[in-house]
Amino acid sequence: MTHTQVRQGLKGEHGFFTAMSVAMAAVVFIGFSPTFYARSAELPSLPGMTILHGVVFTTWVLAYVLQSVLVLTGRRRLHMTLGLVFMGLGVLMVWLGLATAAGAARRGAGAPVGDDPRVFMVVPVFDILLFAVCLAAGYAWRHAPAVHKRLMLLASIDLMGPAIARMAQQAERPLFAEHFPMWAYAGMMLAIAVACLGDVITRRRPHQAYVWGALILTISGPARFALGNTATWLSIVDVLVRWL
Repeated sequence: MTHTQVRQGLKGEHGFFTAMSVAMAAVVFIGFSPTFYARSAELPSLPGMTILHGVVFTTWVLAYVLQSVLVLTGRRRLHMTLGLVFMGLGVLMVWLGLATAAGAARRGAGAPVGDDPRVFMVVPVFDILLFAVCLAAGYAWRHAPAVHKRLMLLASIDLMGPAIARMAQQAERPLFAEHFPMWAYAGMMLAIAVACLGDVITRRRPHQAYVWGALILTISGPARFALGNTATWLSIVDVLVRWL
């Protein structure tokens, strides 16, 4: 592919998806730098499962950037071949995400001060489930590029939530630090809004995948907190904590 063709691609839809993948990778790096990538030696050591989760999570984020660049540069065959490998990596992330969330609840960590970690576990579990749904749907629509790329973007946006939450936690103002789940949710909705804007610019209207993604994310907010305070949810958490 010539430099002229690459420049033309950057002006269109492929360029937008590549830019989004790089921006999300930057958010993940910034959000997790103080606690993972550039973790101070003075902080307690991380559990092995958390480290493994972080490594696989990072690999998936970088893989998404690579996949976006491959499409941008016209290497679709390699993109499709590697896609099968990265789908397997995504499945591994689902299991590691659940195991890491269960481990945090077991240690009494991860929740805002004063909240029950078992109740708060509903937040990461729902995020993991949403990621799994987008990943599975993306695989099912892998032969429909317009739908596939947007579902994979939604899956990646879902992964931004924890990074945005870390950024809010690290802020000095209580408005951010004490309400980090709200800011994570707002950040993901903002990313979907940007994706919709990209569609408006490149195809004059948002794709239905984004509309459904925004709707599901909106509904999941109150739904997860309503479920988190029930005895049924606590029973589910007990099972997850015991077996993961």
